[in-house]
Amino acid sequence: MSKYLEILIGLFLLSIAVYAWATNLADFGRAAVLVLQGVMMWVILGVGLILVMMGLAGLRE
Repeated sequence: MSKYLEILIGLFLLSIAVYAWATNLADFGRAAVLVLQGVMMWVILGVGLILVMMGLAGLRE
């Protein structure tokens, strides 16, 4: 995957997760109690961070 594409996808996923958290979209404030929603948030954040880190590491090479 292209390093720039990895960064863009990662930033897009991170922005979705932050937006959902900030606006309490789909009642993510109760994500600690509702395991499915909590897992979905952490997966989106994790994949986004990994893609951003992979893209930045690719830029260093």
